[in-house]
Amino acid sequence: MCSPHWTPPSFDEARAVVEAYRRTQANLDRARVSQLHRAEAKVLELRAKYLAVDPSHVLVKADLESSLEAAIRQQDELKQAAGQSTPGGTILSDADVAELASRASRLEQIWAVATNEERKQILQAVLHKVVISQMTNEWIDLNVIWRGGFVEAVRAVRPRGIDMLIAKLREEGKPDIQIAQILRQDGVQSRAGGLVTRNTVVARAKRLGIAHKQTWRRGVLRIRELVLEGRSPTEILRELQENGPRHYRRGWTASTVHEYLRQLRRGPVHGVPPLPARDQATDSRGVDGDQRPAG
Repeated sequence: MCSPHWTPPSFDEARAVVEAYRRTQANLDRARVSQLHRAEAKVLELRAKYLAVDPSHVLVKADLESSLEAAIRQQDELKQAAGQSTPGGTILSDADVAELASRASRLEQIWAVATNEERKQILQAVLHKVVISQMTNEWIDLNVIWRGGFVEAVRAVRPRGIDMLIAKLREEGKPDIQIAQILRQDGVQSRAGGLVTRNTVVARAKRLGIAHKQTWRRGVLRIRELVLEGRSPTEILRELQENGPRHYRRGWTASTVHEYLRQLRRGPVHGVPPLPARDQATDSRGVDGDQRPAG
C-alpha cells in the first residue's frame, strides 16, 4: 500500500495538515451557509410571486408553482447536507494529532498484518476514488484521489510490463535478488498480491525462456565462435566486454574466459558443443599474451 519512498509525518507536519484541513472545512461551511441563505431567499421570492398572481392566470400560476417546488426541494437538500456536516470539521487536540502521527509511523506494520476486510476499511477511510488516465499492455497510469483532495499519479505495472522489466534488468546483468528489490521499490507485487522475491523473479524468467542457463549459453557460444575465428583470449575478453553478451553475475574477466575455455576443451557447456581438438591450442595463450600450458 505505502510508497517505498514514503516517510511518516512528524508532529508539526501532521498538525499543519490538520490545520489546513480545518481551514478548508471552514471555507466549505461558509459556502454551504451562503448557498442555503440564497436558496431560502429564492423560496421566499417565488412564494411571494406565486401568491401575488391572479388565480385566473392558470398557466403563470402553474409555472411559478413548479419553480417554487423545485426551489423548496433544493433548500431541503441543502439543509440536510448542512445538518450532516460538523462546523469547521472535527476539532482535534494536540494529543489527537500526536496519536495520528504515531499511527501513521506504524501504517506499514498495520497494513502488513491487517486482514483483507481491514485493508478495505483503511482504503475506504483514506481514498475518495481512483481514475484510470492511460492504459497500455505494459502498465496502467492511475490518478489516486485521497479524501483530503490530494491527487497522486501512480503507475501500476501489468504482467507483461513485469516481464519486460525482468528481461531488461537481466540483460543489464542485475542479480535476481537485486531485480526483486527494484520491482518492490516500484510497487510491483506478485500474482498473489505479495512481495516480489528472488524466487518470483526466477520463476518468471524461466517462463520467459531467459533463465540463466540461456544467458550463460549465449556467452559460451560467443566464446566458441571467437576461438574458431582465431581470436586470442585477450581479444575474446575485449570483444565480450565491449559488445557482450553481458555476464550475469559480474563483468567478464580473464579468469572467466579461461574457465569457459577449459570447460569447452573437456566437453559441451550449457548445450554448446566442445571445441574441436585442432583448436585446443588456440586458447592456451594467457590473456596477457604469455603462453600457458594447455593442460
